[in-house]
Amino acid sequence: KVQLFLGTTDIFDSSRLIFESDGNIQAGKDHEFMAALNNDSTDPPLLPSEVFLTLELRMDFYPGEISVQLRMDNEETSINREAAAKAKEDTVIFFRPPEYYKDRVNEIVVERISIPGTSPGASRQFSFIISDRYGDGLCCS
Repeated sequence: KVQLFLGTTDIFDSSRLIFESDGNIQAGKDHEFMAALNNDSTDPPLLPSEVFLTLELRMDFYPGEISVQLRMDNEETSINREAAAKAKEDTVIFFRPPEYYKDRVNEIVVERISIPGTSPGASRQFSFIISDRYGDGLCCS
């Protein structure tokens, strides 16, 4: 299971949940989501210290096979435009190589990931990618 939260390390704060897997995380598959930061005028703006994601991963019996990365489009997308241009390049903003989690068998791992804020009325596209040397993704826990 994978969950991403915006601006909180409280993994039980469902109001800040921005991505949740269905429990079937396949190796090498991109899991894309949009994150709109400071774009709703009814919410108070996030402080720079609040612009982060919290990643919660439930490891399987073979966590040494798992690597994780979070990629971010380099360009913001205006949420007010219907046909927004897709960024041509992205940046890896978080990476954990194979073997990093090797001692975390069947545990829940929580990572805090700093991300850049967006302009008012804009959002960014993120891709969350799990790779597994065996090819079965997060399974068998």
